Amino acid sequence: MNSDLELNKIHLADVVDFTNRIPEGSVDMVFADPEYNIKARGGRFSENVQPWAIYWAWAESWILAAQRILKPSASIFIKCPAKTSGNFQVALDDCGFDYRNQIILYCPCHSTKRSFLTTHEVLLFYAKDRDKAYFNYEAEMKPRDPDKNWWYKENYRSDDGDRINDLWMDVKWLPAGSLFAEETILEPGTRLKAHPNQMAQKIAERAIMFTTRPGDLVVDFFSGSGTVSAAAKKLGRNFLACDIEPNYIKLGNERISQQIIEFNQNDLLAMEKASPEARSAQIQEGLII
Repeated sequence: MNSDLELNKIHLADVVDFTNRIPEGSVDMVFADPEYNIKARGGRFSENVQPWAIYWAWAESWILAAQRILKPSASIFIKCPAKTSGNFQVALDDCGFDYRNQIILYCPCHSTKRSFLTTHEVLLFYAKDRDKAYFNYEAEMKPRDPDKNWWYKENYRSDDGDRINDLWMDVKWLPAGSLFAEETILEPGTRLKAHPNQMAQKIAERAIMFTTRPGDLVVDFFSGSGTVSAAAKKLGRNFLACDIEPNYIKLGNERISQQIIEFNQNDLLAMEKASPEARSAQIQEGLII
């Protein structure tokens, strides 16, 4: 990749300026967990609410930027609250992306007496090109569920287990407190999150495993606490990330400096060498769509 951006680092930059420095068609996956533009009614964190028309014009600007930098085989993931997921889908459709899944993430984040309790957020999964998108459906399997034997089609499972579906209820939510999750990053000397919306790393790992190969390039538009970059490094992928908050840049780069890669170099070379043949076989069998 011919760019002035240092690879495998989180950069201080606005998202659109950041993408302008990335060559066209050079990225294998984009992950975006943008500001929600929804003001909190309590707690010490509150987002700066702006008119929705301005917010959606801004969102479409970086979605279009993602379209430019992604390879034909690439995918994009956008994490958002249920309230705005429909608007993001419209924006992704308008920008020419191909719908794959609306993934449901467990997140008891909204309490009110005027509606049903909200217990989920959404992870939108879209491909750049309908026919060329890479997807490794066997990247992760669940243990076989014997209760599904009577209806579960055999092409949804293998000898290793059942395929992952779009309900990621097995991924634990990271609450605001420090005592409920081991991976929560705290502000020094406090019981407060260093980042108000730290995402479970398993979400990023699963997205990366299914849609990229070792050595591929993952780009995170809103780095925050550095979760996507840490997941990419762990799984042997290259990454680029940005944020506009200097404290989060420091937090994220410190985090990835401590992240241990899950594969050694020989493992990576073997997987990269095998991937074209494996992909060809999957295409011939109709397993990649």
